[in-house]
Amino acid sequence: MVDKSPYKRILWPNFLKPFVTSDDLIRMLQRILTGFTQVSGVDLAGVFDELGIMIASVSQEGNTTPTSEAIRTIIFRTNSASENAGLGKATGLWVEGKRRQMFDLMSSDVTLMISGNGGRLARWRHELDRNRSTIQELMNR
Repeated sequence: MVDKSPYKRILWPNFLKPFVTSDDLIRMLQRILTGFTQVSGVDLAGVFDELGIMIASVSQEGNTTPTSEAIRTIIFRTNSASENAGLGKATGLWVEGKRRQMFDLMSSDVTLMISGNGGRLARWRHELDRNRSTIQELMNR
């Protein structure tokens, strides 16, 4: 079973673009995120804004998404470490331990998180790269 989270913060003031309700956008994002949970080892995928607030997430039953504060802290510390090392702005972060997590800073205001146990990190990355443009296009609507 897959749990899907609702999110109602997105507003669309640009009337030149085709009309898409925020519920439609969230459903589209959830379909893409569901594809991530089909990859071996992935049991949670979520999209967060620059404040760490969840826009959409999909997880296998029994998994919970991190808090906004935790996401915000991870994004801030990743960017700080990267800039302090003279590498510029970070674009991603992998965390490996009992659980594996991958954060991709898709833009200045969108972060994708994939989490799970086991699986192949390269396969996770491939799935992310395959869906990156679609997620970015949805977030820019």
